[in-house]
Amino acid sequence: MRSPNLRRQLLAVFGTMLIFITVSATHGIIGNQTYALFPALVTFLRKYIEVKDLSYIVFLFLILLLLSWYLAQYRIALRNASSLNKIDDYLIKSIAILYKSSDAEKEERAERITRRVLKKVLDVNPFKVCGAAIYRSICSYEYLNTWIYISDPNETNPGLSFYVGDMSGPETPSGGRGVAGTAFISNKTIIVRFDKNGNAENCDVYFPFQDKGTYRSLICIPIQPAEDGPNLGILCLYSKKYNCFNAAAETFLTTISQRLSVILEPLTLPTEETFSIKIFDQEINPNALEELKAAILQYAEAAGYEDPKILSEEHGSFFSEIRYKVAKILAPDLIEKATREGENLYLHDKEKLEKTGIDSTSLKYDLRGAQFAGGFGETVLGGQTGGAVNNETSDISTRRLASATVDLLKAVENFDNIVLTLEKIMLVKYTAPDGKTKTIVRTVSTKIQNKLESTPYILDDPRALLAFLQEETVVIPKEK
Repeated sequence: MRSPNLRRQLLAVFGTMLIFITVSATHGIIGNQTYALFPALVTFLRKYIEVKDLSYIVFLFLILLLLSWYLAQYRIALRNASSLNKIDDYLIKSIAILYKSSDAEKEERAERITRRVLKKVLDVNPFKVCGAAIYRSICSYEYLNTWIYISDPNETNPGLSFYVGDMSGPETPSGGRGVAGTAFISNKTIIVRFDKNGNAENCDVYFPFQDKGTYRSLICIPIQPAEDGPNLGILCLYSKKYNCFNAAAETFLTTISQRLSVILEPLTLPTEETFSIKIFDQEINPNALEELKAAILQYAEAAGYEDPKILSEEHGSFFSEIRYKVAKILAPDLIEKATREGENLYLHDKEKLEKTGIDSTSLKYDLRGAQFAGGFGETVLGGQTGGAVNNETSDISTRRLASATVDLLKAVENFDNIVLTLEKIMLVKYTAPDGKTKTIVRTVSTKIQNKLESTPYILDDPRALLAFLQEETVVIPKEK
């Protein structure tokens, strides 16, 4: 039979354990003032317990600590699971809308959904002190561009790009790929920590532009597709804490990256695109048609397309569709500048030719000395890489594309009514009944793409399409 003293001792010990566990489970261990319980605990034990076996009490106390730590970790895991469930609920509602959106709307909606998901992630401990960014290929397969940039700490340059192309090529930047580029190529998560001087302790990637004191650690996680294929992008979090990204954080963020892949998959860059030629003239000069086809081929090559394949071709009024493989994607701002400069050069030289009377076919367009309005945005590879891409390559691409645009406009002169849809640009010429002509070339914006998807038959009316591209108010013809 147990003595009353032993029962009182056991009751006191387990009562103390119950109090300690309750406080720990309610408030957690890390970050609160649990240590304040120890003085009261010692006083309590001295008053009610006659300690005859110290090792017995120490053992029970260690069990208490272990249970408290386990409950605290369980509470954190439960909170993270709850946050993940909320993200999943939001994605279930949003993804259906995203996949039903038009191509022009998908980019905007995907960005909005992703921003909201990342904000929910940054509300979870220990990521409340973090900034986040997502890098993905937006304009070229050879670069990861900054797509989303949220909160601080973060990279000081919100326009950061990472080179993921062939390192032996002529356009290879100095300094390597950086952490994001390396994680993308290797398909592995990379965690980097910095000492107080801003030097990377566990990574040999070059950090020449590291803004010392901005962040103490970062993690880069590849966003992998659901099926086999190249990575869709990189999820990167930055923290002011040195040990923010442990194994548990990596597991949670990897799960988040899997959710993000569902958003990014419909945004993958195209591998093929289709050009359309519609000529509405009653009589078509065969030589003029061949000249037009040659100009389109030249433009396609300058715009990064190759391996043309004729899908369909009808004569009488001439209609044709040509599919090209995408070899290289040029930045939208580069296409916009080249299109604008090509049109300006064409109009300037046309006015000059009308005054001098020189045949336009004798002109050769040499744009090596041309000054392009607005300049070019520098591609800085920033704190994670080291080095910058020389803009000479961008200048050459822009000059070549502008020259091809000029030749395209020259080739269109031989027709009265024509619509060219060359994926990134549209070129329209309309001849009114009184013989007056109007030619316009425009890059395909989101507004234009939405209009074409909602009213595709506008492509069969050069007058209405011309007016729309000029943002004039006209009555859109009803579908036949």
